[in-house]
Amino acid sequence: MTETDTEIDSVISTNTVTVLSVLTRSFTSTITVINLDDPEIAKTRGMGEGPQITYSADSKLGDIYLEDLKFSGNTTTYQLVVKRDIPLGERTLPRQTLEIQLSIPGLHTVRNSLACAAMALSYGIAGVHIQAGLKRFGGVERRFEQIYD
Repeated sequence: MTETDTEIDSVISTNTVTVLSVLTRSFTSTITVINLDDPEIAKTRGMGEGPQITYSADSKLGDIYLEDLKFSGNTTTYQLVVKRDIPLGERTLPRQTLEIQLSIPGLHTVRNSLACAAMALSYGIAGVHIQAGLKRFGGVERRFEQIYD
C-alpha cells in the first residue's frame, strides 16, 4: 500500500496526499502531519524535534479525526474534530469541530480531504476557508466525468 524510503527528502503515502519532510533520517523542525491510518507513516510518530499533528479517518486516536461520516449521492459530509489544543511553536491550533462537505463521493476522497485539512490547519489556515475550499473542490478533470446518460 505504501512504499517508504527514509533516504529521500519526502515520504509519500499513496492512499493519502500526505507528504512528510524527512532529511537524512531525522525530521526537520517544521510541523509534521502524520497519518495514523498508515502503519509505516504512523511509526514516525514522536521522531524529531518539531511539533507534530496526527490524524486518522479510521479511529479517534489522532489529534484530528472524523465523526458522523455520511454519503448521499455525490455529496459526502463529516465532522472534522480537533480533539485538543495543539501547541505548534509560537501558536496553538485550538480544539474545534468543523462541518466538512465534499462534492465528490468515496472514502478515498474523505481520507484525502482529512489529510489536506490537517495540513492546512497546521499552517494556520482558518477553518472557514478550509470548509469553503473542500466544498468547492470538484476533483480533477476526467474523474467522475459523466460522458452520457
